Amino acid sequence: PIPICFFVPDNWDEEADVVIVGAGGTGLVAAVAALEAALKADPEAKPSVTVLEKASVVGGTTAVSGGEIQASSTAFQWAAGVEDDTPEAHLQYWIAAAEGLVDPELVKVMAEKAPDNIQWLMDRGVDYISVYGVSPIPYVDPALMVPRIHVPAGKGEAAQVGTGAVLVETLAGAARDKGAIFMLETPVTGLVRDPDEGVIGVRAGMGSDEIYVRAKKAVILATGGFDHNQEMSRAFSPQQLWALETGQCLGAPTNTGDGIKLAMDLGADLAGLGGTVGVASTM
Repeated sequence: PIPICFFVPDNWDEEADVVIVGAGGTGLVAAVAALEAALKADPEAKPSVTVLEKASVVGGTTAVSGGEIQASSTAFQWAAGVEDDTPEAHLQYWIAAAEGLVDPELVKVMAEKAPDNIQWLMDRGVDYISVYGVSPIPYVDPALMVPRIHVPAGKGEAAQVGTGAVLVETLAGAARDKGAIFMLETPVTGLVRDPDEGVIGVRAGMGSDEIYVRAKKAVILATGGFDHNQEMSRAFSPQQLWALETGQCLGAPTNTGDGIKLAMDLGADLAGLGGTVGVASTM
């Protein structure tokens, strides 16, 4: 297990306004958003964000994904002839697909904010070229399964078909341009918790050394799931355990549940640990 640090070191090796654990899609978005929010609040400010990543590259599972995002009521849907889709219909599809085993309030936020997410990414350089529909689910009303999956455009010779690598390249570039610092091959091994102020930093490994990074404002855990953690898969998601045992797991090998365990050590509650992604095959 990954231990949590309940003591505050006498000396910090690094510090930043915001410290982000994980440089996958979530961590990259968090870095860009944090820097933009600080500059919007004070254009003269010099905000600092440090992102720690245990892999040697940024991107995580996002980099090896298709980079596609579901959303309703977008210009790309309208161009494809889908004119009457709504976030409410999208919500009902997700609830039906999950057989009701979801928190409807959380899923409602996802459905309502998805069009804004598409626009947010476009404003930062991601483009989309098409939308398509989901694979049929026998117990879901076909009327709820309209084309919502937005396909990003690629770059250069691959401009016709984008991937998650396009999102990573765009977001990492935006984060670096705004001043984010990336510390690669630096796995976080503990959270530094002050009894009065809460989590104020992290402990991390850098080669054979151990370093402490102070967060002046916030620590953000963006470490992904437990895709390659057999013990956690056995405990929380038998479908994921099957994926591991049959070699069907396509997530980044660095997804081993580190951040989840760090949060659990703090007493965080858990939710949404199951779920599946369909894998199509031909016989």
